[in-house]
Amino acid sequence: MHRALAAPTPTLQPAPHAHSVYAVPRFTFYGQDDDIAFVETTDDFNCLTETYDAYNGAQFHIVSTAGQLRICIGDDDDTGCWNIALGPVNGANPVPAWPITLGAANGELSATLTVEAPADARLIEVTA
Repeated sequence: MHRALAAPTPTLQPAPHAHSVYAVPRFTFYGQDDDIAFVETTDDFNCLTETYDAYNGAQFHIVSTAGQLRICIGDDDDTGCWNIALGPVNGANPVPAWPITLGAANGELSATLTVEAPADARLIEVTA
């Protein structure tokens, strides 16, 4: 005589979150005509805009376990426009393959540079 096996008891699965638990930060850099550099940090939950005195330029590092990136922003004396540059932090850390977008001007004097960094990335002000 064989006994019928009971059907397995269904288990409850948590509902998926509407937002990722690990938000991907986006850092957007641009300048203003009054010698101020702006950095907007945006993720799925927050948006923060910080200003930096950039009379002599400003330099930042975006640091993550997946890489490091250097961003420099400065006012060009010849044109009066803002220039934004990026590169490696040092020779031992090549520029990471993160999505980077050069956007339209936030005014007449500056473009915007946006970096989508890994979830653990943080922005470090080197000089401003």
